[in-house]
Amino acid sequence: MIIRLLLNILFLFGIVSLAYTNGGPIDGSSYQRTGTISPKDNVSVQLVEENLKIKLEGDAAVVEVIYILQNGNDSTKVDFGFPVDISQEFGDPGSANIQYSIADGNAPLNYKIIDDTSEHMITIDDKTSIKCKTTCFVSNLMFHAQEKKCITVKYRIPCSFTDWAVSKTIFPIYYDRRFMYSFSFASGWADGSIGKLSVKIDTSALSEPGIKIKRVLPSYLVNKNPVYEFTMKNVQAAALKDLVIEYDVSEKKLADFFITHKADVSEISIKTSSHLKGNYSPSNMLDGNTATVWAEGVEGNGEGQWIELTLNGTQIGYLGILNGVILSEELYKGNARIASLKVDCYTLNDGVERNMYGDNYIINLKDCSFKEAQNPVQILDVGMFAPISRIRLTIISTYPGTKYEDCCITDLIILK
Repeated sequence: MIIRLLLNILFLFGIVSLAYTNGGPIDGSSYQRTGTISPKDNVSVQLVEENLKIKLEGDAAVVEVIYILQNGNDSTKVDFGFPVDISQEFGDPGSANIQYSIADGNAPLNYKIIDDTSEHMITIDDKTSIKCKTTCFVSNLMFHAQEKKCITVKYRIPCSFTDWAVSKTIFPIYYDRRFMYSFSFASGWADGSIGKLSVKIDTSALSEPGIKIKRVLPSYLVNKNPVYEFTMKNVQAAALKDLVIEYDVSEKKLADFFITHKADVSEISIKTSSHLKGNYSPSNMLDGNTATVWAEGVEGNGEGQWIELTLNGTQIGYLGILNGVILSEELYKGNARIASLKVDCYTLNDGVERNMYGDNYIINLKDCSFKEAQNPVQILDVGMFAPISRIRLTIISTYPGTKYEDCCITDLIILK
């Protein structure tokens, strides 16, 4: 229930963050694209088969590729590399965050890392191109005439993303994660074709709450949820479109952020000027349960009633209100909800309380539809991250219910 609440309320947190553009990146990865191993020069060695397996895990892709290479009639030595296209948003991370291994059969191959300083553009979609440099993990192989080799490449690489911190809010903006893989690098093998290409993308780790797959390309990938796959034979590598997997982790990341910053309510006490008889006590506002509510207990719609939180010096920055009864549409519309409230936020210095905002800090709350109320929490910027002794919220006006006069709150969420 608590995780459901977190995911429900964080939708608005993201929108609030997007309203402010000042700030800068706080985390990210410049690894834009990897791809099929590529020979340094055109060679007579044919890429007979490529078996590609990708698993997305959190912010990274775990990849295993098995290549079957078949030499022609003459012995030859081949220098080839595993390419990584890297943009420069965070400087040049080089290979520092890539876990890489390569083997010829069961025997590990040595490799060296070579950075190409020339820049080129790669296309992300029809409208976006990014300037990159290429880093290659270079190995060499000696082929005898007609020799066939099985090469296995394994790597773990961060997906491309940039997360931002913005001014005027503590909530980061988490942007989509993207993994790209290009087959065009294989065009240097013999006639530039891939005899048999098999691809399997495992997205099972992206099925947890708060993660959404946005697109998987190209369109001929067959969706066998949670696996995407295809097999082709005798295809020209240069004609194949890049693999692209994009997924949204913003709700999951914000939920994690929220859990990290959520104040420990066991150290916070709550009281109200009144409450309705039955299971409508003030403690329901701090239980994280969307099935319980506080309802004021006086005649009328609750104007003048108050809620007081005693925080004993807890540093907080934001107070979220899940306004009304969101258990059902009938109860949401039937009961009153807060339209405006007065906020008194007190600090304690040398035994003297001071109201941070004076006596006239009034906040207006939006009257959401029931559907909207399932997602947003109305956020009050109350604490400025100062040690707070107590907060009093006084109801000034309400949105009347269609059936009952009682004004209700499902939950208060306190961020430190």
